[in-house]
Amino acid sequence: MLDFLHNMDWTVAIRSDILTLIFKMFTLIGDSGFLLLLVSVGYWVIRKNAFARVGLFLLLSALLNAYLKDFFQDPRPDAIFHLDAKVGKSFGFPSGHSQIAVIVWFWLAWEYRKTWGWIASSILVVGICFSRLYLGVHDVEDVLGGVGIGLISFLTFIFLTSKRFEWWKNINPIWQMVAIILIEAAFFLTWPGKLQERILGYGIFLVGFWTGVIVNKQKIRFLRSMDWRKIVGASLIGLVGLFTLRKGLPELGSILSLDGTIFRLLNQGLVVSFYITAIAPWIFQILKLGDNRDNSHETLELYGN
Repeated sequence: MLDFLHNMDWTVAIRSDILTLIFKMFTLIGDSGFLLLLVSVGYWVIRKNAFARVGLFLLLSALLNAYLKDFFQDPRPDAIFHLDAKVGKSFGFPSGHSQIAVIVWFWLAWEYRKTWGWIASSILVVGICFSRLYLGVHDVEDVLGGVGIGLISFLTFIFLTSKRFEWWKNINPIWQMVAIILIEAAFFLTWPGKLQERILGYGIFLVGFWTGVIVNKQKIRFLRSMDWRKIVGASLIGLVGLFTLRKGLPELGSILSLDGTIFRLLNQGLVVSFYITAIAPWIFQILKLGDNRDNSHETLELYGN
């Protein structure tokens, strides 16, 4: 049994150039860069509330995964099996790609309640999970752990967004932010190891992201247009702004000699995340790329459509 959970020799035997390309693409779909684009574009032009929830649960799951990796400190398979150089020296259990794939794709299927959505999401989850084995960066135990924790988290999120917790949408948004910050504080104060910059970045990104969701709901009230030309326009303008911030802010920090840890955390975490959920929608509103219907009745982003 232990050999099945940890032996990686079989991955070498099934590899081919075509399969390597396919499973690298599946892993790319589970990477943070792709998920950032997915949540951003989804929030802007597909279904704002659904992707606000996806972003919230994704970031909470990323924090949980990093916490568990440092808690268990389980080494990855030997580097001779690795076909993904980005993993570095990080720990293996539980697999972050597997855990987050379950959260993101099953949650989107849950939001839409369509048979085709569940089929597509299942294919993506299976492909992403298997890609981590095929690329030799996780063993079976890591992937099963990621899937299990992802499923438990998924069911927990369903429970927390059920009618019995609908009171959450009626409380002052300040208390919502306090609750999020307290959750993060519980993670950081009990962190089983050294807190890394990227982990603090997750927390700051989450604060900026949800602050923007609240500002959008209360002040900007952007609704996506049904006109495909406006949808394409908003997507392109939003992405240009996102890439400009992600590339331009580090350059600005270097020019101004402000490229220290605090500056990086603030610009790559707080500024970029707030841009996604508040600044970009505000720009779309100015450029008249949204729906002009009255949306003052809109419910809080954690609930509804």
